[in-house]
Amino acid sequence: MHVSVSIAITDRPTQVVSVSSSALDAVLFDFNPTSSPSVAAIKALHAALITELEHIRASEDSRPAQKRTAAIAITELEGTQMRAVKALFAK
Repeated sequence: MHVSVSIAITDRPTQVVSVSSSALDAVLFDFNPTSSPSVAAIKALHAALITELEHIRASEDSRPAQKRTAAIAITELEGTQMRAVKALFAK
């Protein structure tokens, strides 16, 4: 499966993030029993952020503090993704 996210910011070129398979796994992208488009959007956006952070974490140019902070941010994004999906269904 290929997932990409387009980011359009005024006065800047549109950026397209091709989401990594590891980021899709981190947000359990395929788990969407209700087939909700909102769930898919939340998971895709979080996976795109995780992909960007994976690049920082894997870069040979990144300092250890950058790699550590990226890893922490990835973990926190996994949690915010779950809470964001929960928000769609909370009673």
